[in-house]
Amino acid sequence: MPIQTQFLRDGRVMLNTFTEPLELPEVDDMIERVNRDFFDKALKPVHTIDDLTLIKQLPPNILSNARPLIPKRHQMAGHGYIVVKAGLLSMIARSLLNVIGRDNLQVVYSIEDALEKIDQTLWQEGSSLTS
Repeated sequence: MPIQTQFLRDGRVMLNTFTEPLELPEVDDMIERVNRDFFDKALKPVHTIDDLTLIKQLPPNILSNARPLIPKRHQMAGHGYIVVKAGLLSMIARSLLNVIGRDNLQVVYSIEDALEKIDQTLWQEGSSLTS
């Protein structure tokens, strides 16, 4: 299964781990499922971490094919972090964020870094940080 999802921080953080082979239709299906099964029922914003550190090859035409995914970002989606290794994938991820134009999405280099940023956001929201 190329995309595995788990929830952390009392369900306030969704960690998606992507593996190869990764295809955009799978990402689209995952977004639809998560929006329907989770975000629609959320009472507070849910922050996401997308771990792409296991991905070595992106789907073809990722930049042009990502535009249709923009409107699918749910209103209960909080901050989003894309975890990549430094290098070409990092540059592509940053370019992708420029294409989709979302300022609440950010590229980071470790899950720990993303969790630290989310914990700070949750603390500012006054939420409990138990896992």
